[in-house]
Amino acid sequence: MTRIGRLKFTQFIHSSTLGLALALVVGGAALPNPADARMGPGPTLGAHLLAQKIRSPLDAEPGTRAHAPGNADVCFAAAYSVEHAAELPRYILQAITLTETGRRSEDGKRMVPWPWTINVGGKGYQYRSKAEAVAAARGFVRQGHTSIDVGCAQINLKFHPRAFDSMEAAFDPPTNLRYAAHLLKDRRADTKSWQQALAHYHSYTAKHGKAYAQKVMMFWEQRKRARAAQSGQIAQADAASR
Repeated sequence: MTRIGRLKFTQFIHSSTLGLALALVVGGAALPNPADARMGPGPTLGAHLLAQKIRSPLDAEPGTRAHAPGNADVCFAAAYSVEHAAELPRYILQAITLTETGRRSEDGKRMVPWPWTINVGGKGYQYRSKAEAVAAARGFVRQGHTSIDVGCAQINLKFHPRAFDSMEAAFDPPTNLRYAAHLLKDRRADTKSWQQALAHYHSYTAKHGKAYAQKVMMFWEQRKRARAAQSGQIAQADAASR
């Protein structure tokens, strides 16, 4: 997933351009210097981590994390809202964001998703702001990279070239997660199972999809338990105040 701070960009093999649809997303932004970088058919970041069996690069070396106040809960808040609007099970999109961009919070006490995350051909980057992430993503496209995952749900721009009207929209957490919800509901309609829908959301290759779905299901259960515990604490506080 992500390396933070001033990193030298490793040249990847150039492949064909994304075409007109992605060109519209790229716009006319100037090419950023990758040295100044501080995340199949569906999002690919989670599977890369599972396949490599390594810690998330989002857990960078001490003192190099791109922390910014409030950013850690942006994906959670957007996911909660989109889940309700799309009539999805509670916390399922939150679990996807954790699987795709999850990292330790600044205090190290919990896992949080990071909205300004990019993955380019299996190598991840994390940025301090949306503006930095947008500029970097445009730069990667200008350099000829095609497999680029973006935002809270790590939507792949190569396989979903019409997902967003602009790169800014791609990094807008509600917009990014609404597209993720669309994909997930599509897969659920095909499979009639949430676990299988999660697998196909990521990959139709059985071993990759299964591993990804298992990780999402783990985070999903954790989120449900955490919220249930919080609700119980609130109920106890309410009872004590009466």
